[in-house]
Amino acid sequence: MGELVRSGLLLVLSLAAAGCSLPPAGGAPPRNLLSWQGASAAALEQALGPPDSIDRLASGETVLAYRWSRTDTTGGYAVAMGGYPQLGTQYVPMRITSLNCFARFTLGPGSRVRDVGLQGNGCFAEHR
Repeated sequence: MGELVRSGLLLVLSLAAAGCSLPPAGGAPPRNLLSWQGASAAALEQALGPPDSIDRLASGETVLAYRWSRTDTTGGYAVAMGGYPQLGTQYVPMRITSLNCFARFTLGPGSRVRDVGLQGNGCFAEHR
């Protein structure tokens, strides 16, 4: 029985580490930030919330800037070598990665997103 429990625990941890997760609330995946080009400023703010900063340019355009960060943890579990515990186990060390994003949405005529600028390694992960 102890071996069965241990195998079940390893399976659960392996699935969790492989990125198996529930869909976000509402069932839809987060919208790709680049897909906001052409959208209205009101729709952008409704989806992402109020921007972290608003800059008005001399050209009359407005830039809405958003920043966010999170950490992603992987590893921290043991796996059976070749799928057979008799061959021994190998520990997969825990790794913590910081994911950051600075997104700039330039609004053109009609308060529509004319340009999207992204900087960071977390812009295509879940955001806000």
